[in-house]
Amino acid sequence: MRRVLSVSRASNSSLESLSRSVGASTPAVKSPPVPQARPLLSKRSVVTIILLLFFITALVYVVGAINSKRFRLEPCVIADQAPTFANAGLPKIIHQQWPKNGAMPQVMESWFRKWDELFPHFEHRLWTDEDIRDLIANDFPWFLATFDSYPFNIMRVDAARYFILFKYGGLYADMDYEPLVNFWDRLPDDRPALIESPWNYEVYQNSFMSSPPRHELWNVTWTVLIERANAGSELVKTAEMTGPMALDEAVARYHKTTVGARVLPLPCINWHRVSLGHQKNTKMVIERLWGYYTKNLFKSCGSTTDARCQFGVHHSRTMWGE
Repeated sequence: MRRVLSVSRASNSSLESLSRSVGASTPAVKSPPVPQARPLLSKRSVVTIILLLFFITALVYVVGAINSKRFRLEPCVIADQAPTFANAGLPKIIHQQWPKNGAMPQVMESWFRKWDELFPHFEHRLWTDEDIRDLIANDFPWFLATFDSYPFNIMRVDAARYFILFKYGGLYADMDYEPLVNFWDRLPDDRPALIESPWNYEVYQNSFMSSPPRHELWNVTWTVLIERANAGSELVKTAEMTGPMALDEAVARYHKTTVGARVLPLPCINWHRVSLGHQKNTKMVIERLWGYYTKNLFKSCGSTTDARCQFGVHHSRTMWGE
C-alpha cells in the first residue's frame, strides 16, 4: 500500500513538473496593441502652415505696394479732368432698396441718412421687396413671370433697379454705398452714368447708376435679362444672370447696335475705393486683399488707403443672402 501511494505521488510530481515545463516553453498570448490616435497635423506641420500663410500674406502686400506705385493714378487729377453737367433734366430722386421691414444695421442707417444730409432737396425713396414686385406687376407685367422665376431674391433686387431707372430716372445706389460729397453736377442728364468696377472680370457695377427716364440702355438690358433667365442652369451666378456681368453685356450691345450710344463711366479711383479697415468679417478681409492686390493688378483704382478726391465709397457689404 505504501508503495502504491509513493508511486502515485511520484506520478503527480512528474505531471506537475511536465506541466510547468510545457507552460514555460509555450509563449504567452499577448493581446494586440491598441492603436494610438495620431493628430491630423504634427506640430511641425502646423508651424510650417502658419509660416506659409504669413509669407503669402506678406507677398500679397508687397505685390499690392508695387502695383500701387506702378499703376496708381492721381485721384485728384482724375477728378479735376472729369466733366461737370448742368443736368437740369436728371430727376432729383435717389432710389435705394431694403428687403426687410425692420430696422437696418446702424452703420447702414448712418450711410442712408448721409444722402439726406448731402442732398437735402431730393426725393429719397426706399423700395421694399413688395414695392419692386408691385412695380413689375403694374408697369411691366410682361416681365413678371421671369421676375418671379428667379431662384434668389438678389436677382429680383438686381433686375428691379433697371426698371426703376427706366420709369423714374434719377440715381440708384446700394445701401452699402456711402456718399462723401454732393456730386450731382458730375452726373449727366442725357445718358446713364455707371460706376466702374474695381474687379478685372467686370467693366461696370450695378451698385451705383444714374439715368434719365426711359433711356434705351434699359430696354437692351431687359433683353439680356430674359435671354439669361431662359438659359436656366447654364448661368447660375447672380452676377451673370442679373448683376454686373449682365449689365456689361447690355452696355456692349447698346454701344454696338445704337448710333451715337454712350454711357459715362465713373472711374473707380473716385467712386469705388474702400479701405480694408471697413471690413469687419475675416473672410471678407481675405477676399478684399486677394481681390484688390492680385485679381486687380492692372485696374488702376488707386490706393485703398488714400481717401483724397473720393466722391463716394462702396463698402461692398454682402446684404442680400442667396
